[in-house]
Amino acid sequence: MGLKRDIAELALLAAVIGGLYAAMVVYMGNAEPLMIVTTGSMEPKIEPGWIVVVKSIAASSIRPGDVIAYWSTNPEFKDPIVHQVIVVNHVNGQLSFVTWGIANPPQYPDNVTWPGYAQSLEPSTGIPQSRVIGKVIMIIPYVGRFLLFLRQPPIYATLLLLFVGLLAYDALIERKKEGSLSALS
Repeated sequence: MGLKRDIAELALLAAVIGGLYAAMVVYMGNAEPLMIVTTGSMEPKIEPGWIVVVKSIAASSIRPGDVIAYWSTNPEFKDPIVHQVIVVNHVNGQLSFVTWGIANPPQYPDNVTWPGYAQSLEPSTGIPQSRVIGKVIMIIPYVGRFLLFLRQPPIYATLLLLFVGLLAYDALIERKKEGSLSALS
């Protein structure tokens, strides 16, 4: 009975967490309202391993100084990028955003005269509004470091094996109890 109860409790916990996350997705207006920052491009404002909460907003509401999350136009970047907006451009009737990772060393292209602007692999006109996920509305320090640690393949595999081993041990103990109880009757 113990193993079945443990599995039922874990399933209930997973359902509650999944429900809360689904509610957050709806409220924030995007499929990824929580993101773990993986690089140091925004240090010291946002450090690697910190979680950012991202809310979808109208592109016309984004201003210089806002921190946004976006999908890079460069195929080398698989994770969303979190950078500060320094210039809002209007390109072919669409908004685009020149961004800056504040820890990146400054380089000055001819067409941008913004102190501290860091040239990136993004288009010189900026990130198209269609690639913007949303605006960072909250930063949760440190928590993501633990989650990044757990995502490492050796750690993940070890924890998975430990979990399966504990379930097997619990099942074995339960069988022994049932065997000793049936021997008494």
